[in-house]
Order: sequence, then C-alpha cells, then structure tokens
Amino acid sequence: YQNDFPTAIGNQSTCKCEQFLGKIDEVRIWNICRTQDEIQNNMLNLPNPTSQSGLVAYYKLDNSLINNQGNSTWNGSFIGSVQYSNDQANIQPIKITDI
Repeated sequence: YQNDFPTAIGNQSTCKCEQFLGKIDEVRIWNICRTQDEIQNNMLNLPNPTSQSGLVAYYKLDNSLINNQGNSTWNGSFIGSVQYSNDQANIQPIKITDI
C-alpha cells in the first residue's frame, strides 16, 4: 500500500490522537520486499547499513533519531509532545505444556 502520508512511529502522523505504550528497539524501512530468511538472518544485527540495497531508513532509537542508513534527509523528528516513561514492562513468563 502506498500513500504520501508522513511516516510516524508510536503515533498517527495525521492526527496525533493515539499513543503507543510500549518499547520499540529499532525500525528499518525498505523500498523492496524482504524474504523471511533475509529478515531472520539480519534480525539481531545489520552489517553495514549504508551499503544495504533497498534500505531507506534505519533507526536504532537509542536516544537518537538519526538515520543510520546514512541518508540524513530521512533523519527523524518529534511530532507532538513526546513523553518517555521509565516504567519497566511487567512481563510474566508462562510455561506451555502438552495436554
């Protein structure tokens, strides 16, 4: 699906009327389709993001909105009033057993 809307992470870019409660480790935006193997092989580490064919933007979200792909045209900027929470996620592990 293609449109000319601004891309937003954690909120709607058009109305700023929703919020995302959670944590996002990183975001990669490609202009090509990626196979399941391609995604899995580089899921935890993306070597040389500046030389990855089809990679438009790569945000590590480590207190920076810099595009680590290298094209500063796509550096991020805040939309609306941004608030960070220091609350830790309360994730309870579960055990799945055969019945």
